Amino acid sequence: MAENSNLMDYSKSSPDNPALLAINLLVRPVEIQKKHPYPVWWGKAAHKCFLDMIAAKSPPMAEKIHNGLHQPRPFTASSLLGYSHERLFASNSFGLRFTILTPEISGVTLQALSSGEVWGQNRVIELDHTPFRILENSIEFAMVSYKNLLVQPSPGVEMIFKFISPTGFTNRGSLRKFSPEPISVYQSLIQRWQEITRIALPVDMLMDFIANHVVLASSDCAVETIKISPKISIQGFKGEAKYVLTSNNAAMAKWLHCLGLFSNYCGVGAKTSWGFGQCVYHQG
Repeated sequence: MAENSNLMDYSKSSPDNPALLAINLLVRPVEIQKKHPYPVWWGKAAHKCFLDMIAAKSPPMAEKIHNGLHQPRPFTASSLLGYSHERLFASNSFGLRFTILTPEISGVTLQALSSGEVWGQNRVIELDHTPFRILENSIEFAMVSYKNLLVQPSPGVEMIFKFISPTGFTNRGSLRKFSPEPISVYQSLIQRWQEITRIALPVDMLMDFIANHVVLASSDCAVETIKISPKISIQGFKGEAKYVLTSNNAAMAKWLHCLGLFSNYCGVGAKTSWGFGQCVYHQG
């Protein structure tokens, strides 16, 4: 694929350009390596798999992402969905979910899903030195612009977040908060929005409204501990949380709904490119 300077421009995304994308891969092990110590957590492997795909399409783009020249990461990656107990069976299939936040990388990812391409159906990918065959690829949320999130129908008073992978919030670089409190969830989304797009948020007004008029009405979230390496464990909550607005403020409700839709792509909390903070949002 021919390179051009536009591919390498990761500054804040234009609000009019389709940039946001969420995709799923259904994969199955090609062969089982019985002596290979499989990881508990595949988020790091999924992260590398995504960069390998980008490198196959645009090596300079992959290098820039890998070297951290574009911070925060312009994508999220799940762990291996459906996997447990450090065991693989050739008859089992698993899921991978990736979301992308910039038009350049979304465009490259869509190309990679095409027949015969690196993430096309029946192609083989590698996760932690183990080959997996892609059985299916699908688009979960089609490519849309940031501005499009702002013109969605006016929301109701209930907002539901399903945290499908362990989610937590940082305190001086470590994951410390393990509860879906409204202020933590929306503060994470506001910060991510400001980092990635040019559309200005009324931050002070939003934070005041969230603190006083957004209530955690119900939650079945539970804390999980994930051992991502022999010496490192990370905690995070998984489950569904429902938030209710206690004030009739259409402008603030619209912004909160916009940020909820944004969470489908950017995730919530820390380490979202390593499998954590995967999230699906919908109205009550």
